Amino acid sequence: MQFSYAIKKLDDRMKQTQDVLQDCRSLYDQDGICEPALLDTLTRTGENLDQLRKTLKNILAANERRFDMIGFLVEALGMEHAIIGELQSYLRIIPDEELKADLNRLLLEEKKHEEALANRIRSLGGEAQTTYNVAPRPREISVLEMLKRHKKSDEQCRHHYEVGLTRFREPEFQWILGQLAMEEQEHVAQIDALITKYQSADVLTPELRHLKWVDPYMGTPGDRPWVE
Repeated sequence: MQFSYAIKKLDDRMKQTQDVLQDCRSLYDQDGICEPALLDTLTRTGENLDQLRKTLKNILAANERRFDMIGFLVEALGMEHAIIGELQSYLRIIPDEELKADLNRLLLEEKKHEEALANRIRSLGGEAQTTYNVAPRPREISVLEMLKRHKKSDEQCRHHYEVGLTRFREPEFQWILGQLAMEEQEHVAQIDALITKYQSADVLTPELRHLKWVDPYMGTPGDRPWVE
């Protein structure tokens, strides 16, 4: 999607250049200029721009669907990458080993999604590169709040795949998106089960109510007077 948009912007800029060239040609005649070499340059520049615009339009028309698929998958890759980063940050601060094991299983599955998306992007001729913004984090958070935040991320990712199922009708592409959507739905169900479990006051011990984010580059616990 971004590449297609960039090509459209390039075409628009060339159209603007053609308009300026036309103005130059009019002024050339109006001012009575007689410079054959300059006139030839203006004429050839206009012809070259015409040819370039035709070539770009043909390329874009022939590959628009593929570019659209790549853009959609890159967006999905960014969402999966953000979920992985989110889970990794959770695992650094959760003291409950059982919960860490549950989230680590989800992390491994999300990494498989990321790998599958990257492979598919490359197979379509794209580059599996992405950037993402980390959502603002509260200074302290409970396990229950953490799980609810993660559920929301999974639901957004699942919705993205479901949108793709209605947008792209190619069988192979639909199969991939359908698999990812079902697996994200399963992740949501697993998180729901954990939320139900940790809603119990007996399970949610004090140390699970007030977790502090840990930056692995700021030292080890007990040796960070600037944050502890």
